Amino acid sequence: MKKIMILISVIFLMCTGIWFRFHTKECRVVSDLAYDKNKKGDHLVYIREGHELVPFLVLTSDYNGETLLLRKEVLKMNMQINSYEAYYENSFMDDYLNHEYIRQLPDGMPVLESEIKITDEKSLGVSGTGTKSIKRKIFLLAYSEVMEDQNINVASEGAFLRFFEKEKQRIVLKENQKSSWWLRTPNTYYTSCVYVIGANNKIGFSNAYDKNGVRPAFCVPGDCKMETDQDGHRVLQQRQ
Repeated sequence: MKKIMILISVIFLMCTGIWFRFHTKECRVVSDLAYDKNKKGDHLVYIREGHELVPFLVLTSDYNGETLLLRKEVLKMNMQINSYEAYYENSFMDDYLNHEYIRQLPDGMPVLESEIKITDEKSLGVSGTGTKSIKRKIFLLAYSEVMEDQNINVASEGAFLRFFEKEKQRIVLKENQKSSWWLRTPNTYYTSCVYVIGANNKIGFSNAYDKNGVRPAFCVPGDCKMETDQDGHRVLQQRQ
């Protein structure tokens, strides 16, 4: 009987060690967390911004062939898109994301340059639907990536992301309160209005010079590894 108890104890310790190893130091690739691969799973990966570990949602493993991340929460400070015009390229927001915000990410974080569609400038104010492509590392999501409806004052700037097929997935909290957040898409009936997801989780639009929440998005290679830290956070690993 004593030998059996010893054997059971040894097996228990071995199993515990295996569980601990795989759940505390488990390395996986970030694309495994993508919504298009596992709708019922946990889609969060953590990235360090400055001195803070911040959660990002892994929206899809195939955003032009790469893995798309979206900040789970808005940045602490609400911001404007531009001083007046709703055109996205080289706007205040575009410049901030690609010159200031990106510097908060760690050296070695493999942020890729993505080709995104934006509404062209001549479409503003005439309900135009023309688009152009630009390359950016950090960007905002587009109306057509978040909403499935048809809108005559919206140019198609990308394919719908299935993560948002449940409307509640658009809800964002800031200090435990629901927050609005900007999209990059202008309402082309006007020259100065940009679409926004309101704090009520409804789509609307706001003057480009108004201030709303900001959710940076960017792509990383799908084979980037993660490691689970002592607090259970899956942290995206930097590349040397």
